[in-house]
Amino acid sequence: MSCSVWPYTSENIEKAKYTFELEKSSILTVNIDHIQAGVGGNTSWNADGMPLEKYRLMKKQYNYSFTIYPFENRIESLSVYKMLNSSQQRNKKYSEYHTRVD
Repeated sequence: MSCSVWPYTSENIEKAKYTFELEKSSILTVNIDHIQAGVGGNTSWNADGMPLEKYRLMKKQYNYSFTIYPFENRIESLSVYKMLNSSQQRNKKYSEYHTRVD
């Protein structure tokens, strides 16, 4: 899985031909890729390069889920994060802070 956050809208990213044409936005674009090209090819520097079979993503259905915790840029956020990720809290409900995206 690969994740990134950009201070640009998806429309602006698609429209820009060069990175200097990107205009910063007041919103963030979150990009989450659950599948990406394999790595580990012997000739990955040319057009015929392919990852070794053991590193390829085979054609099949892949499922995944993740949780996003929204935080403000404050020191209190760190303590809430630690609480949510502590082994004691993993099995308890934390719906006040929990957002699930499937």
